[in-house]
Amino acid sequence: MVSESLLFFGVAGDIAIDAQDEVYVADTDNDRIQVFDRDGRFLRKWGSSGEGDGQFAKPVAVTVDAQGTVYVADWRNYRVQARDSNQIRDGSISDGSLYWGVYLFSTYPRL
Repeated sequence: MVSESLLFFGVAGDIAIDAQDEVYVADTDNDRIQVFDRDGRFLRKWGSSGEGDGQFAKPVAVTVDAQGTVYVADWRNYRVQARDSNQIRDGSISDGSLYWGVYLFSTYPRL
């Protein structure tokens, strides 16, 4: 049984669906990403409040590319974080901008 505290959302900032129909939710108020299957069953979560790798300060947007890399707009940390399909940190972009969304285009270089 999944703890009710795992499923609580203050504000769900964004959702993305990957090639396996897993649903990624930017759980903005709880500074984490939650993942569900296509039927809404909880699978996993990652993230906590902070400035380190895998930590967030208001993740407001999420998207997944064709290779399964997950990109998260980490608004108050002024960066975009990326994790590969094995949930290992892949890189980040931080240029002092407030990121409100994450959009993927085939011409952009991989992080």
